[in-house]
Amino acid sequence: MVETWEFDWGLEFEHKTQTDESYVNPFGGGFSRPTSWSERGMWAPSDAEPGKELYLVLIANDVARPLQLIWPDDSEKPRQFSIGGTVYVRQ
Repeated sequence: MVETWEFDWGLEFEHKTQTDESYVNPFGGGFSRPTSWSERGMWAPSDAEPGKELYLVLIANDVARPLQLIWPDDSEKPRQFSIGGTVYVRQ
C-alpha cells in the first residue's frame, strides 16, 4: 500500500491510497487487482503557536474534520512525521 498526503500553499490538499492485491498460481495464471482511493479539499491551519504539533482543519465533501500533524525534530523538512496518529516517512 502506498499512501500520500499533499498540502499546497493554495490551501488545497490531496490524500491518496493505492494498493495492489495479487496472486500468482505456481502452476500458471493468477491475478492482480490494483485499487486506488483519493480525496481532495481545502485545509486551514489552527491558530496555535508554531511548534512540533500542528492542528489542521480539512474540508472535503462538505465535511470538516480536524487533523493533527507531529514532527519529532526542529528541521524545516523532517524525514519522519505523524499525520492523524499514523507515522509517515518522506520519500
